[in-house]
Parts: sequence; C-alpha cells; structure tokens
Amino acid sequence: MKQSTPELVQQASRGSSDAMDAILTRYLPEIRAFIRLRTSAKIRARESCSDLVQSVCAEVLQDIDAFEYRSEGQFRKWLYLTALRKILDREKHYGRQRRNVDREVPLRDEEMAASLSTPSHAAMRNEDREDLEKAFDQLPDDYRIVISLSSYLDLNYPEIGEIMERSPDACRVLHNRALAKLGILLQGT
Repeated sequence: MKQSTPELVQQASRGSSDAMDAILTRYLPEIRAFIRLRTSAKIRARESCSDLVQSVCAEVLQDIDAFEYRSEGQFRKWLYLTALRKILDREKHYGRQRRNVDREVPLRDEEMAASLSTPSHAAMRNEDREDLEKAFDQLPDDYRIVISLSSYLDLNYPEIGEIMERSPDACRVLHNRALAKLGILLQGT
C-alpha cells in the first residue's frame, strides 16, 4: 500500500531512511525538472543539474524534521522554494567570481527525461525543452525568478515581493514583462 505524503514526512522527520527514500522517489522527477528549467546557462556551465538536484535533496532531508506538513501544495512549495534558493545562491556565488564563462566548457546533464512511446516523440519533447531552456537563458535573472515564483510555485505578488525584496506592484509589473519577453523569445525559436 502506497503511503500518503503526510505519513512519509512524519516518518522521515523521525529518521526513517525508507520514508526518506520514498519521498525522494516520489518527488525527484519534479525537482529535477524544476531545477533544469530554472538554472541559467551561467550555472550549467559550471555544475550539472544532477549535482544541484543532489544538493537540494540533501538539504530537504536535512531540514525535514523542522517541516510541519499542512497540505500537499504547501509541501511542494517548500520543496521548490528550497530548490530555488539553492539556484539563487549559486547565481550569487558565481556572480561574485571573476571568471570568464566564455572560456569554460558547459557540462551536459546526463539524465534524460523519461522516454515517450516513440523516438520521434522523445526528440520533439527534447526540442521543446531545449527551446524553453534557450529562451529562459536569454531572460534576465529577475525575469526567470519572477516567472518561477509565480507560474510554477503559484506564489502571490506579496509573497514574491518578500523573496525578491520588491513591492507587490513592482513584482506584478515585472512578471507581466517577463512573460511578454519569454513569449517573444519562444516565437523566435
């Protein structure tokens, strides 16, 4: 019988390695997809998405005993905010370094999305993902962040404002501009 997320979180917070494994198995594909889409080219040139996913999972498991489960949506939000904070931390870290990204060889993420029924479907899905990643790479950091917080985590503008240290109105305007820019970039691909 498949255990519910609240049961798994409760058991994991008490140190159950089986519950921790079950949580990771259940949410790993979502965390991986979230990180892959929101990680900039600057970070991907230095770290693989797999390394970031592993780091986020370690942080989640380390902090799970302090987490109070209220709902599935709130749990997912906690997971994705943990991942987003890791990405923002890496952006700041590499932004402080004086390295020439143009001279670095980008790493490829060795994990591919789950295969579809035919190779042509998998190729089309990879092309769509790559187009979206390329478009996201062209967005300024603030645009990527506001789209992630609003569209993926479903945060409202006051919540986004707290994270981005801006007013809710400024976040609303930024979100609208970011979506418009993303749409233009996707039309060009």
